[in-house]
Amino acid sequence: MNLGIINESLDTASAASRLKLRRRARNGSRTGMTLLELSIALTVFVVGMLGFMQSVLYAVALQRAEREDAAVVEMARQTMANIQGTPFAQVFACFNSSALDDPVGWAAPGSNVPVVGLRALATDADGIVGNISFPTRDVAGGVPELRENLPFAQFGTPRDLNGDGPIDGANHATNYTLLPVVLTFDWVNAKGPRHREFRTILAGY
Repeated sequence: MNLGIINESLDTASAASRLKLRRRARNGSRTGMTLLELSIALTVFVVGMLGFMQSVLYAVALQRAEREDAAVVEMARQTMANIQGTPFAQVFACFNSSALDDPVGWAAPGSNVPVVGLRALATDADGIVGNISFPTRDVAGGVPELRENLPFAQFGTPRDLNGDGPIDGANHATNYTLLPVVLTFDWVNAKGPRHREFRTILAGY
C-alpha cells in the first residue's frame, strides 16, 4: 500500500471532521442567538402589555372618578334646589341633624344626603356620604342651636344672622334672616378618600 495515499486520506478525513465541527459550532451559535432574541422579544412584549394594562386600569379608574364627581354634583344641585324650595323660615328645622324640631305634618329630609353607588368612609358612622350643615352648637339630647358668634370659616361666621346689628351668643333657629348652608360629600374609591363641598347663604329679606 502507498503510504502517501494513506496519509493524504487521513488528512482529508481530518479536514472534513474539523469542517463539521465548525459547522456545528456555527449552528449552535445561531440557535443560541435565536433563543436570546426570542427571550428579548418576550421581555419587550410583557413589559409593553403591563404598560398597556396599567393604562387601561388608569383610564377605567379615571372614568369612574368622573362619574362619581358628576353624581355628587347632580345630587348637590338637587339638594340645594330642595332647600331653596322649602319655606325659608322652615329650612333650618327641616334640614338640620335633629328630628325633634321637624315642622308638624312635614316629612323633613334631615341632614343626610345619600348618593347611590358611592362608598362611605370607614369612619362614617351612618354610612351616608352627603351631609347638610349649619353654624350650630350641639345640645346633648336636644336640637342643635343656630349660632351667629361661632368662628366657622366655611359658614362665614361670626356674622349677624338675624339682622339686628350686634353678634351675640343666642339661639337664632327661629328668627334668622340669613342662613349659611354647607353641603359636604365624603366618600372613598380606588384613588382613596374623596371630598367635595358646596356652600351658599340663603336670605329671607
